[in-house]
Amino acid sequence: MGIQNRLIWTTDDEILYLKEIGTFRSGAKRQMKPAEKIRLLEKYRESMKSRTGWGKLDPVMLGSAIDLMILDLTVESAKAEPKS
Repeated sequence: MGIQNRLIWTTDDEILYLKEIGTFRSGAKRQMKPAEKIRLLEKYRESMKSRTGWGKLDPVMLGSAIDLMILDLTVESAKAEPKS
């Protein structure tokens, strides 16, 4: 059963969504630059402050997952930069 067919959206489901955020457009997978994805994750994290209903989602785990994703993308971006 795919994530879309589930009745209860869990923290793990949301983390999977965040890992793919911004990569889909018109049914085709899109490549994003690390800086673009970092910006989307930062906006998501900022919006968490005003969210009141979390259901089965753990906001602390989501925040930690976002921090790790941003760290990984920052390292990835630094490795890709040309050395001077």
